[in-house]
Amino acid sequence: MEPSRVGFKVPDWLSEAIDRLEAAPTLLLESEIAGVFRAAIDGRGDISSEERRVWWCEVAAFWFGSSRGEKVGPTGRHFRPQSSLTRGDGSVVYVPDPSEIGEQVISYWENRAGTSRNPVARARYADLVWDLRRKATGTAADVVLQEALFSDLVGVSSFTHSSITSAPESPGSAPRSACTWVASAA
Repeated sequence: MEPSRVGFKVPDWLSEAIDRLEAAPTLLLESEIAGVFRAAIDGRGDISSEERRVWWCEVAAFWFGSSRGEKVGPTGRHFRPQSSLTRGDGSVVYVPDPSEIGEQVISYWENRAGTSRNPVARARYADLVWDLRRKATGTAADVVLQEALFSDLVGVSSFTHSSITSAPESPGSAPRSACTWVASAA
């Protein structure tokens, strides 16, 4: 296992997926980043609850969708679950579930925003913290994080369309919001 990342011990198999993401030769879309993390857990037998939790931090970061300007859904913020299901008893299950976001998840994302070498990932982690920190923890995100976010978004927008991989989205994949709207805003 890799040393702790803000209270989580990152298992070797997840560290390998993070390393693949960090070494990607092209700019990956958010759905592709989620795919890297989904593939890392596929076929794994017994996984401890801590391993599943740290994996959730990674994959959920790219499963949350953009409200496209509307603050809707259970978060009441820009980021919202990708989908919801209604059980027979009328209760709603969200995927990913925003109720799982607390101080530890926010701290993990904040750490990844400062350590990731992938500009799309760094921007996503920073944007999640900026948008969801107050709701999850009652405290505001540091303005330095916002400055880093804008810097990464400007950097991502400088890529040409041909330098961004263009794998089609598959059912259940995360939306391409950062690359899509950043590229169109440039």
